[in-house]
Amino acid sequence: MVQPSATATANDPASCYWQLTQRQKEIWRMIATSHNTKDIAAALKISDKTVEFHRTGLKKALGVFDVAGLTRAAIKAGVIIA
Repeated sequence: MVQPSATATANDPASCYWQLTQRQKEIWRMIATSHNTKDIAAALKISDKTVEFHRTGLKKALGVFDVAGLTRAAIKAGVIIA
C-alpha cells in the first residue's frame, strides 16, 4: 500500500494554509502579490537566502513548481484576491 505524501493536499491549498507558519504565510502573500526576493527580504528584515528557503518550502508544501503556481494556490486559498 502506498502512503500519501506530505503534499497530498496540494490540490487544496486552503487545507495547507493552516499548516504553515506565520512567516511562511507572510512570504507567500508577498510572493503572490509580485514582490521579488530582495523586496521581501528588506521588508521583513531577513536575508535573501531565508526568503528563498521559505519559497522552496512553500512550493513543496503546496505541490507547485513556480511562482505562478504559488499565486494560483494563494488565490484558491483566499490568501489574496484576484
